This record gives sequence, structure tokens and C-alpha cells, in this order.
Amino acid sequence: MTNNLQLEDAEVSIYIGQFLKLRRKKVGLTGAQLASRLSISQQQVSRYERGINALTIQGLLDILQALDLRKHDIDEFVKNIFSFYFVNFNTEAKLIH
Repeated sequence: MTNNLQLEDAEVSIYIGQFLKLRRKKVGLTGAQLASRLSISQQQVSRYERGINALTIQGLLDILQALDLRKHDIDEFVKNIFSFYFVNFNTEAKLIH
């Protein structure tokens, strides 16, 4: 069970990182520009985008805000993250709303 959980955690980190990188490029920011908005290093942004370092909830929210995501986009993103953990849809709806 632990190995499956670790695999899911790695997959989630990679999914989050890929999403962040695509969104960053979509809004026309470099890694260095995003890092500057967040007051972190460009290397740290790169680690997040590659899924090497996991984000805290606050760190994720800070990045999503820095990438100018709308509430709808964030809701969809969170819904996709829950799919990695096979959350019951009724439970998910309560958590999101």
C-alpha cells in the first residue's frame, strides 16, 4: 500500500508540475519571471514544474494566483487532482464547494 501511495504522490506532483508549466507558458511568463512574482528561485520553480519537489497547499495557491487563474480553472484543476486519489464524487463535491 505504501508503494502505491508513493507512486500516486509522484504522479500527482508530475501532473501539477506539467499543468503549472503549461499555464506559465500560456500566460507568457518565463520561469524566472514566475519565480520573481513568488519571491522564490527559478530553480525552485523548475523543481515544481518537473514534479521533483512537492508543493504545500499554500504554495500551490500562491502559484495559481501568480498565474492569474480564474476560480473555474482552479476548480477544474483540483477536480483533476482528486482523480489521482479516487475520491468519492459526493465527498469531492463537499470539499470543493
